[in-house]
Amino acid sequence: MRKFRNAALAVATATTVAISGVSVAAAEEDTTQGSGKGVSSSSELKDKLGFDQEVTGEQIGNWLNPKYEGDNNNPAPWAKIFVASGIAAAAASVLGLIIAPAYNFLKYNGFLG
Repeated sequence: MRKFRNAALAVATATTVAISGVSVAAAEEDTTQGSGKGVSSSSELKDKLGFDQEVTGEQIGNWLNPKYEGDNNNPAPWAKIFVASGIAAAAASVLGLIIAPAYNFLKYNGFLG
């Protein structure tokens, strides 16, 4: 019976993958012209985030060090977002490594209802 369930699950998974990979694309021949704001707004965002500025690891290290008082203490905004995202992801990973096993232990050993 167990092998039958595994086979059924494998067939269901393969079918889902096969069906979800098939999609129909319809080309529309009569298109309207865009306003052009999309290009300028993405360019504005690119300028605001400073994607054209190069950032070194030393600049990021100096930015993270509260005792550093130099002229290279302000890296590009994109670098700040990148570093902050990495720190947030690391914190979430540590939380997941601690809270999930603790909950699992408490739940399945009868400490939680």
